[in-house]
Amino acid sequence: MGALTYPYQVLGRYGASAEAEVSAVHVVHGKHGDTWTCDVRRLDGVPLAHRQMADDYACAGPSAVGQQLSILVDPYGWAASGEGDRSAYDGLGRQLVVRAPL
Repeated sequence: MGALTYPYQVLGRYGASAEAEVSAVHVVHGKHGDTWTCDVRRLDGVPLAHRQMADDYACAGPSAVGQQLSILVDPYGWAASGEGDRSAYDGLGRQLVVRAPL
């Protein structure tokens, strides 16, 4: 199981829905340009094991602060939260291995 696909497998199998809001936004300066990272907090006050989302495609920059969204939360705290519902993560992380005869 690859390190990049592990959070998606956990969320697809065990993720629980929760309502949250973007509490802070950070810019990451990279080789291919700037990207944004969003911190989230649950609206019901329950603490999150990981405050940053696993998938930052929903993080649109400083204007995202205060935005409310539905997230999937790993009840065990192993994986970071991700936006959406279980169906969005169903099947992600499955890998096909093909071996050719030498």
